[in-house]
Amino acid sequence: MFTDAESFELLLSLGVKTDILGFDLGDGESAVTLLSSDSTVEPRVIMLQGRTSILSAVGTQGGRIVVGEEASVLSGAQDAKVRFKSRYLVDPGAAGDIRLFAQGIMSLLLHEDPGLMAQVTRTVVCCPAGWGEGRREQYARLMESAGFPNVHVVPEPRAAF
Repeated sequence: MFTDAESFELLLSLGVKTDILGFDLGDGESAVTLLSSDSTVEPRVIMLQGRTSILSAVGTQGGRIVVGEEASVLSGAQDAKVRFKSRYLVDPGAAGDIRLFAQGIMSLLLHEDPGLMAQVTRTVVCCPAGWGEGRREQYARLMESAGFPNVHVVPEPRAAF
């Protein structure tokens, strides 16, 4: 059985094009990047709602998930939520808010670039350095339940490398 790193290296050696999606869900703002296996430069930031980062806010409007500024109270979104990541360890309801936000981000990605996810083989999500292995595994499952493929959760100081 291969480790994820070995599997990725095998795909590269076979000439299979693979992409890695990076998702930085922050308490205030979030961003998504894409690293192509055939790239020799740093990951490309994916524009969401015309910006390189998006307000970490989620709500519903007309029965659909809205994120970013669309989810702000000023836009009329119902049940608008912010600062859900910092509540994750102490508030069981925060997991639902995170899942809803992640689903909204995935929906935006698919809407703005329908072919984007076709070659994504891995998603890297960062987390606070203090989270243990169990918490990281739980967070990975949460992100996968929102539609992100093959999620790996990496502590924030390490995620920069």
